[in-house]
Amino acid sequence: MTASILTLSELSFTWPGSTDWLFQGLHLEVFAGSRMGIVGVNGAGKSTLFQLLRGELEADLGEITVSGVSYLVPQTSPLESDTPLLVYLLADQEACLWLAICQAEAAGFPEPLAYAENLADFVALDGYTKLAQAQVMAEVFGFQPEDYERPFHSFSGGEKRLLVLAKAFVSGADLLLLDEPTHDLDQVGLNYLLNALALSRAAVCVISHDRWFLDQAVNQIFYLERGAGKLYAGNYSCFSATRQAEFLERLREKQRIERELEHLKSLRRNYRDWGAERERGKHAAVDSGFEGARAARLQKRAVQARERMDTRIERLQEVKPWVDKTYRMHFPEPRKLQGVCLDVRELILAHSDFAPLSFQILGGQKWALQAPNGAGKSTLLKTLSGELKPLSGQIYRARGLRLGYLPQQFSAEQLSLAPREIFKQEQAAEARRLLGAWGISGDYYAQALGLLSEGQQRKLWLIHLLLQAPDLLLLDEPSNHLDYEAIEALEMLISQYAGSVLLTSHDQRLLEKFADSVWHLPFQGKNRPSRRI
Repeated sequence: MTASILTLSELSFTWPGSTDWLFQGLHLEVFAGSRMGIVGVNGAGKSTLFQLLRGELEADLGEITVSGVSYLVPQTSPLESDTPLLVYLLADQEACLWLAICQAEAAGFPEPLAYAENLADFVALDGYTKLAQAQVMAEVFGFQPEDYERPFHSFSGGEKRLLVLAKAFVSGADLLLLDEPTHDLDQVGLNYLLNALALSRAAVCVISHDRWFLDQAVNQIFYLERGAGKLYAGNYSCFSATRQAEFLERLREKQRIERELEHLKSLRRNYRDWGAERERGKHAAVDSGFEGARAARLQKRAVQARERMDTRIERLQEVKPWVDKTYRMHFPEPRKLQGVCLDVRELILAHSDFAPLSFQILGGQKWALQAPNGAGKSTLLKTLSGELKPLSGQIYRARGLRLGYLPQQFSAEQLSLAPREIFKQEQAAEARRLLGAWGISGDYYAQALGLLSEGQQRKLWLIHLLLQAPDLLLLDEPSNHLDYEAIEALEMLISQYAGSVLLTSHDQRLLEKFADSVWHLPFQGKNRPSRRI
């Protein structure tokens, strides 16, 4: 029988000062070798759950049992370090010993006794085995032997993320907790991570909004919703299909109950009106004997019937299923431009070695731009938006072209603005409605953008752009920091958008949903997009 690695029993937690439970009565069991995805909307408590599992937060009620060693890879970027790659991958104690050993050997053994003690301690910790494991895992994540002596700070953001993940797999932990591990990873990096997961015997719980990755990486989904958790078998696609079926069933049941409630309330009103009429008739009767007694009996029956209906109504209200509200987000229609809306000729970008780029975007076209990290996707979008100037070449825009640009990172000036400063006064009511539809409370309307979560920032700026009805949207990683429901809403918005779109994204499902063409950087030959078949 497979051993249990993690058990949650009646786990409940609330933040200090809050009157609402973030979790209440959670149950979960994770077994050795499990591959489990943790899914929920922004704010459902996914990262908080990992903090509870690691003992960084204390639960109000319930028990957490972890059999063995757990290792957390957080969302936050790692601290910069001068530590060489191979040393970085080791645990702290082994890393310190190996660094001292290497330094002593390089210096010609100035303190032989200290060197011997460090070497003995390193051997006692099975350091050479762990060093070999670090070398293997470095190779799994795409690093070469010539990289082993490079300091950690010299690698790119995506490479640093890979090293952080490699360190987790080298740790030998029984339970790996990966919080948004795919951030900053391109497709090559995703494949490295999938290979590492395939080689690992550890149980893995992963928080991710990358639906393609979850399809490849996990065989269970633990879904957090409104303080409760539910376990689903299968990958993300199986979970999504099951959730949709559950939603439709709850909706049908809710509609059936609401019809019955309306019928019961109508009958109750009729009984009330009838009882009042009979009461008046009783007092008006000349013969208060037989007629009065009959009226009293009927009135009593009417009261009893109303009471039974009240009981039934109360019970139906209790069992009526919760169904999330669905919002239709309507935006002003952009102009349907005919012909070329953007014409780029012999463009050479700053800080790149690309061949001159030449291309055209027609009205209504939707293009996706893909390339390894650092290839220049964001630079191209910034240049097309006018934020950066090219080294040479021309960008011709259609007369009166309205352009909207969503950057991957907001400037300090943008982060200092409050929604009431971002939206025009005449847009305020509609902006509030749309923000509410995407889960952003009106309480945030006077707060600076920088005080909102990164997911809220991107939602707000997307709404701001779409209200302008631009002819061309330039979107740099629009799904970053969005929960899966917001990403699905984004897919629908983009697919139905009548204007032109050029975006970058590592979200394969998003690209498959709508893109007419996919561009792969660095460009080769004539710099033309590859058409989907």
